[in-house]
Amino acid sequence: MRRLRFAALSLMLTAAVAATVALVAARQAQPVLGTRAVPVILVEGGSFRDLNRNGALDPYEDWRLPVPRRVVDLIARMTLDEKARTLMHGTAPSPPTEVPSSRSAGSQISGSTTRRCLTC
Repeated sequence: MRRLRFAALSLMLTAAVAATVALVAARQAQPVLGTRAVPVILVEGGSFRDLNRNGALDPYEDWRLPVPRRVVDLIARMTLDEKARTLMHGTAPSPPTEVPSSRSAGSQISGSTTRRCLTC
C-alpha cells in the first residue's frame, strides 16, 4: 500500500514538473525571425515562419515546442526521397562557381589565370 501511494505521488510530481516546464517553454521570448522569401504568420501573438506556405502553424514550424516533437512531426511529413536526400546533404560535389579564362593550361596550373563568375 505504501509503495502504491509513493508511486502515485511520484507520478503526480512528475506531471506537475512537466506541466511547469511546458508553461515556462510557452512563455519564452519571441525570437527575431529573419526571412527573405518565406511568409511570416501571426498566431496567438507570436510570429512564425510559414515554411510550407499553407497559412497554418504546423508543429515543426512552432519554435515554442520542444525540438524532439518538432523533429518527429517534420519527419512524418517527409517523403522517402526527401529523407534520403538529407543523408546526402553536404556530401555531394558542388558544381564549380567559377570558370577559368581562355588562357593555356599551363597558366591555369600556375595560378596566373583570371577567373570569372558563372552567374555574372
